[in-house]
Amino acid sequence: MPLYSYSKFQYPHTNFLKIQTSNFISEHAALYLTHVFKSFSVSLLGVFLPIYIYNLALSSAHFSSNTLLNGISWILLYFFLRSFVALISMVFFVNILFGKLGFQRALILSVFLLALQLLCLKYASISIIYVIFAGILGGLEVTFYWVPYHIYFVRKMGGKSHKYGAQMGTRRFLVHTLTSISPFLGGLIISTFNFDILFVISLLLLLTSCIPLILSLTDTKHHYHHISSIFLSYLFNKKYYYSTIAYLGEGIESLVYTVFWPLLLFVILSNYLAIGTLHTISLFISGFVILFVGKYIDSHSIYKLHRVGIYTNSVFHLLRLLITSAPFAYLLDISDRLNSGMFAVPTMALLYEKAQRNNSSEYILYREFAIHLAIAVTAILLGIFIVATGYWRWVFTIGALASLLVLSIHFDSN
Repeated sequence: MPLYSYSKFQYPHTNFLKIQTSNFISEHAALYLTHVFKSFSVSLLGVFLPIYIYNLALSSAHFSSNTLLNGISWILLYFFLRSFVALISMVFFVNILFGKLGFQRALILSVFLLALQLLCLKYASISIIYVIFAGILGGLEVTFYWVPYHIYFVRKMGGKSHKYGAQMGTRRFLVHTLTSISPFLGGLIISTFNFDILFVISLLLLLTSCIPLILSLTDTKHHYHHISSIFLSYLFNKKYYYSTIAYLGEGIESLVYTVFWPLLLFVILSNYLAIGTLHTISLFISGFVILFVGKYIDSHSIYKLHRVGIYTNSVFHLLRLLITSAPFAYLLDISDRLNSGMFAVPTMALLYEKAQRNNSSEYILYREFAIHLAIAVTAILLGIFIVATGYWRWVFTIGALASLLVLSIHFDSN
């Protein structure tokens, strides 16, 4: 299919200067390599980010005199700002992204935005206010990376069958296996040196992810989009009611998992190297399961396997309410990573299939907006209730319920 398609909500395109590429490698390979390089550099810090912000907040009691609650509040503030700015930037920068800038330049720009975010996080050890700047830059990076990346994936990776299971499985297999050593290395660097060294190494590795984009990714003309039309056509359209619920649930679940699972591991294990080692083991093992699942769902029913993954994911969230010892934490993390093949891979494959059947760019914008709207609102509400109640483990109940909301995508026929 062509790189762009028409709909009644699209408008005449504008030209932008096209970056000349050498086709040194295929566009498929360029997308995979960029994502793997970026994931490797980010994974050095990834699981430790909430813990890092939590430790920064120990000397900055802005939200609560309780150390734990104050730390959680700062973490939630970062993720709120990241998603809130992503929402704002999608509204105001969407036609810069689709117009003069173009997808290739947007992806390259996103790498430098992420690099600036890492620098702000590094300087947050001097003043925690830099966490706010990091959240803002993180939101811009979301818009300029994930929107074009998902659209590229829909248009270039589905093939004639428009099936994305195998492609998703391959992508996640590469990310999980090739970057599995990152959490261990990150924990080792933090334990041996400090976070500053980790930020510098991550920053240098991150810049290499631009190389495949410059060498091989091609771009073309795109059309203007009016975000209000996308709202009316998707977000506030009863026809897409089930998919909207699913994407809101996906956003809430991802926030709970990303923030509170690393924090719980830190409370239980109290060791950076142990946390990094755990994630390295679970990522590597799960990579092979994900590869199999991706190929399986292209030739079998995606819905049966997805339901198992959703229900299991909800159960794992509830089990986190009970975990108090290291062996159970290890067992649950490895089991959860294995289940990600049945939860995350079908979720993303269904997204790409639906985006391909609808207007791919508008549908991706709609999905990203729904997810980050859910994250922003949930981060604020959780922060208020956690400080008010003085207890935080109950959030895993929210994660379990949000996971079940993803099931509603099965009832969407669009």
